[in-house]
Amino acid sequence: MGLIEHLERALHFAALGQRVSMREAMLDAWREHPSPDLRHIIVAEPLSADFLELAEEVSRQRSVVGLSPLFTVLRRHLNDPRLTPMLLELTRLPLDDSPLTRRELVDLWHKNRDSHGADVMEPLGGHTFAAEPLPMQARALVDRLARPVPLYGELQAVYADPASDAARAVFADFLLERGDEWGALIALQYGAPSGAEETRLRSTLDARLGELLGPDVTVLELERGFPVSVRAESALTLRATPAWRLVQELRLRGGAPHPTFLKARELERLGTIWDLRASLSDLEPGRCHIHTFGFTSEPVPPELGALVGRLPSAKQIIINGASFATVLQVCIDRELERLELSLKGQGWKLRWAGQHVSLECGPRLAGEWYDVFRAARERTAGCHLHVKSRGDKGSIEALGRMFKSMTLER
Repeated sequence: MGLIEHLERALHFAALGQRVSMREAMLDAWREHPSPDLRHIIVAEPLSADFLELAEEVSRQRSVVGLSPLFTVLRRHLNDPRLTPMLLELTRLPLDDSPLTRRELVDLWHKNRDSHGADVMEPLGGHTFAAEPLPMQARALVDRLARPVPLYGELQAVYADPASDAARAVFADFLLERGDEWGALIALQYGAPSGAEETRLRSTLDARLGELLGPDVTVLELERGFPVSVRAESALTLRATPAWRLVQELRLRGGAPHPTFLKARELERLGTIWDLRASLSDLEPGRCHIHTFGFTSEPVPPELGALVGRLPSAKQIIINGASFATVLQVCIDRELERLELSLKGQGWKLRWAGQHVSLECGPRLAGEWYDVFRAARERTAGCHLHVKSRGDKGSIEALGRMFKSMTLER
């Protein structure tokens, strides 16, 4: 694959909203022809995590002592113009005290094939690169990459009408005509389960499809070729791209999304968010289309009811790994009455939906349940309790007296 093909791939990925793949294709083009114009576009792109770590390591270097291991790492990233600023930063060290280190640094710069920084490297023994002009066709493609690349109309039609099968079929055909396997995956997910071929395509495409939603997003489930369930490794980097219009479930690893993200119109189909301990405290009052909140471990925010009250469309709270203290907190919170509550602890499950309460627990009914339901007496008095347990009859009857009615399943 030559220079023109790499640049066309870069434009293709840009028009799909797949920025990481676009950058990789531009790097492939730069390695074919290290043009200063293409270099200017590449270095303006955000640095990947590995480059950020490397740049931090370079900036911490205060001496030529111990540079050899760092040079080894730098050599793994050669033929990338984003490496040049790091090499230039290392030239500020006292290299005259170490001629061998100076020669190694100049050698790295030569092998990186980037003419930028010649005015710094020449006094150290570097030679000037003769930059070859880009062919006319390549120049036109680079000029297009230098400007914002609009999304394909066929893709915009999918985002505009997420439920439309016709829009996705047109988009799949459009991709297949360009030799993009994403089109084959969309077509496969419309048919019967396809086994090995779908698995192969998923392994090839999942990273690309995560790019549609921004950095550090992992695809968990696809529906008709698009991500519908995802996990964000860093909530702080989330931005509402058009592809979020199709996402239905978000799992958070850490941090809290910016309130602007959670209220963006692109999240109108997002129904479930898990692990909101941090997120809820940062929300501002306003419209939100989130229906279900999940907490996979404790603690949950003590002001849970007040926080969820800011999200009028919230319908359900799910808490896994809950303690009796959390059950008590949730059951007595009057602001949570409009929500369906699902809590799961060690050896028990509780579901409270409207006037129906379902409790499943082991043969020994802990006294904590009596304390919980007694504290929530104002709510339990109008509810029906269904108990699934082998607990002793006296304990079960004591619980039932706090409810309007009760049924027992052994």
